[in-house]
Amino acid sequence: MGFFNECSYVLRKHNKDMIIINTNNNLYFNYMENSDHVLASKKITSTADFSKYYFDIDALDTVYGIFIDKNINIVQFDKDLNEFSIIHKINYDYKNFNINFPYIKYIDNQIHILYYLSNNQHPTTILFHHYNNGEKWFENKIDFINLPLIDNYIISIDNLVPSVFYFKEDEDFPQVYTSTFNLSQLTWSKPVKITNSYSNKIYLSVLKDKLNFYHLSFCESFQNKYKISYINGYLNTNNFNTIINNSMTEPSLFLYPSLVKSDSKLYLSYVEQNRLYTKTSYDLGNTWSNSIEDPYSINEKFIRCYLKSNYRDDLDYNCSSLFATKNPFSILGYFE
Repeated sequence: MGFFNECSYVLRKHNKDMIIINTNNNLYFNYMENSDHVLASKKITSTADFSKYYFDIDALDTVYGIFIDKNINIVQFDKDLNEFSIIHKINYDYKNFNINFPYIKYIDNQIHILYYLSNNQHPTTILFHHYNNGEKWFENKIDFINLPLIDNYIISIDNLVPSVFYFKEDEDFPQVYTSTFNLSQLTWSKPVKITNSYSNKIYLSVLKDKLNFYHLSFCESFQNKYKISYINGYLNTNNFNTIINNSMTEPSLFLYPSLVKSDSKLYLSYVEQNRLYTKTSYDLGNTWSNSIEDPYSINEKFIRCYLKSNYRDDLDYNCSSLFATKNPFSILGYFE
């Protein structure tokens, strides 16, 4: 069946219980005991657009999330009722503005919320931030994007501090930028430009390694098609020190590069012609293996998923997103 452009959230607890959040005309969840037996399955909201919701799990196995309708809704899973309950609403002018790709993160007693805010009357999009320090809310405009919103930005957390990686128009082309939040000043740093090529770019994947070392991958236009590009380097206060900037593929029809790190091995998975392929690097992205096709991606329906897990067997994997079969759920990709 091949690739379907849907996005699920897989939230796994310490005891291996798992909540899978999917869409099927509505947004719903399956609560699975020991990751294999369905205990509950219920609707969360009527939205089915993956640009309108986000979910996560904290260190104490609290599952929470955010979805957008005429309000910004913060929800939390109630273990006794086996359902998601709205615990906070933030109003916005939904008649004149549109919100896409919301993000929420609980860090200790703090809450971070990000989203793209677009004006319905003018071609203006802002990357917006709400922050609650446990006592009150603060707001920040991180940057003006002014690009069609095809896919999400990426958040990386380092020592309780978030950094955001995103595409922004610069001289008529999308470039990758990053900005970091300052907890003491409650402001975001001046955006740092990472790429400079005069080409269209879509589908960003970012992975933080050790000591502020980052891996980035995205699809980049070339000869009326798209290739997959890979960059790594160090994020400093006022600049990004690029170490490697390589093309990973010949031009073709590529979708959604996804970076995964396990021990010393770095993986790059991507979709080409509705099939899933994976490359492997054993030297932090300096050299890569040939692509390996996942045989299950040929006949099975597979989608993107975000894995958020406290289960011990998952902790060795550092990933931005993965690919999985939808029903039954199973992670795809060649991770030896």
